[in-house]
Amino acid sequence: MVKSKDFMAFSKDIIIKDWQLKLLALFISVGLWLYVNYGNYVPIEVYKTVHVKHKSKDYVYIVEPKNVILSVLVVDRVLNPKTLRDTKAYIDARTLKTGINIAKVNIEAPMPFLVKPNLSKPTYVRVFVKKKQ
Repeated sequence: MVKSKDFMAFSKDIIIKDWQLKLLALFISVGLWLYVNYGNYVPIEVYKTVHVKHKSKDYVYIVEPKNVILSVLVVDRVLNPKTLRDTKAYIDARTLKTGINIAKVNIEAPMPFLVKPNLSKPTYVRVFVKKKQ
């Protein structure tokens, strides 16, 4: 029969000895569990309006075409309309000059670990920048 002191020493050794390896094993197992549960991505195309971020109040921005098709990869277990509704397409106005510009469409996802932006069609849009009068 095992004495209680021996059992306490044995259980303490199990927890304390090689704690770095046990912590690493815990992280690996949690990562593997997350991959198995959230690892299946489904490609979906969403029709979105292109917004202009970081606008200057002194200028007017006209985007052409106004709408783009976003291709995103979504985890199939959490696929819902709200997740796709919060995905946005935008261009950054800080790099634009007065006149006609070609700007890359950026994709912003609300939860990047569940919704991965893939590409937009078209990838670039034409932006007319005019000074307000």
